[in-house]
Amino acid sequence: MKRPFTRTEFHLSDTLLILYPFLLAAAYYFVWFYDLGIYGLAFVPVALGICLIFCKDVYPTIPFFFLFVQGINKTYTNEFSTALYGFCLLFFVASFVIHFIRFRTDAKKPSFFLLACALFLIALGFSGFFFPDKDEYLQKILLGLCVLYGLLLLLFSHYFTAEKNKRAVKLILLSVVASSLLATAQFLTVLQQSENLYLTLTHKNLMDIGYANSNQIANLIARIVPICFYFASGRKKISVLWLIPATAFTLFILLTMAKATILVLLVVYVLCFIVFFIVSPNKLFYLLSFIVCVCGVVALYYLLPYSKELIGTLVDKGFDDNGRFALWKEGIALFQENFLFGTGFGYNFGKMHPDTPYWYHNTVVQTLACSGVIGTAGLGIYLFTQHISLLYTKNVTVYAVWFVLLLIQGIALLDIHFYTPQEFIQMTVMTCACLPCLYTQRKIPKKIKIPKKKVLWYE
Repeated sequence: MKRPFTRTEFHLSDTLLILYPFLLAAAYYFVWFYDLGIYGLAFVPVALGICLIFCKDVYPTIPFFFLFVQGINKTYTNEFSTALYGFCLLFFVASFVIHFIRFRTDAKKPSFFLLACALFLIALGFSGFFFPDKDEYLQKILLGLCVLYGLLLLLFSHYFTAEKNKRAVKLILLSVVASSLLATAQFLTVLQQSENLYLTLTHKNLMDIGYANSNQIANLIARIVPICFYFASGRKKISVLWLIPATAFTLFILLTMAKATILVLLVVYVLCFIVFFIVSPNKLFYLLSFIVCVCGVVALYYLLPYSKELIGTLVDKGFDDNGRFALWKEGIALFQENFLFGTGFGYNFGKMHPDTPYWYHNTVVQTLACSGVIGTAGLGIYLFTQHISLLYTKNVTVYAVWFVLLLIQGIALLDIHFYTPQEFIQMTVMTCACLPCLYTQRKIPKKIKIPKKKVLWYE
């Protein structure tokens, strides 16, 4: 006999699965353009709650974790936003409970990654435990965030089921592509609205998209490049045409003048080319197309407006650390004074930017300074199990996701994109979605069968 309220379960069709993240990205562009960020943020817990109520496998929630921040422009708080956010969060918590009642399954043996992530969250929760000047209020917020991350981790690890892991991994790739396209559209919109294009490109403070500056925009746009390399390694020779959008997005990244992203992307470029060249059935055609596209990037960049001036600006700056070395030295000094648990994330809170921690622009230094040796040990275990688990799948599609993860974490060694809430959740979602590939050891086919009238889509 079926349990009550379990008669209906929603599934995404193949066509809707492809369109879903792009339709959501289009909606968030509308929200961003008209500065409706309050409603965009409030919509997220409601939409997640609806997905939890009607879906046993939680893969339909994936696009929201990659897109929700990109709806913020200028305004995300006002007089009634707190009450609105509170009501929506209560709905999400209620739907969380309903989901476990409706779709409860047998307990699973926890994965190594789940255990490693739990240890890491516990270590972060004790950040600044012995620091004399810690902010008790911020400490409670940090503990609350660690508990929230833990619940989300439990949900992802338990309900990304093996039979749906193909769809989850595919939706990860599509969501990353949709997020990159949305960031590119927002970047071009700001450039189109700027009064002085050159000043906007060379001064990061003028590149104000609301939720991000040029560094963060470059991070988002760059994520599509490894996926283009992956799609270009398909079975048909026409697959190499995916290198064309890789070329276009590389140009946009160069226009952002984000040195950290450009440097890390260069390394990922080489790694992507080597890996996907090896798996490509059309190696010679892939190699020639890659060479043509690299030459195209160079040629087109010189044809762009202000290209010589932008190159001159990059050359003049050279390897200018932009104050990062001083921040790293400060972080190491604080670690030496607070060896065990660090200073906590509340140290100098809001000094660099309003309502944000004091960023040291390096994941390792940030962890050493804020969480001490305990947090750093947790970080090491977390990263080791995360990367080993993904690489051990021996699955080419998972490797495409791994390259995106590598790009995010590589940039975070020179910037702040690791402990920001959206990036931390995105990395967890990507890993949990790919883990069933490790346990089932079933390969995901490169070609997805879609009706002939539809455009062929390669995973």
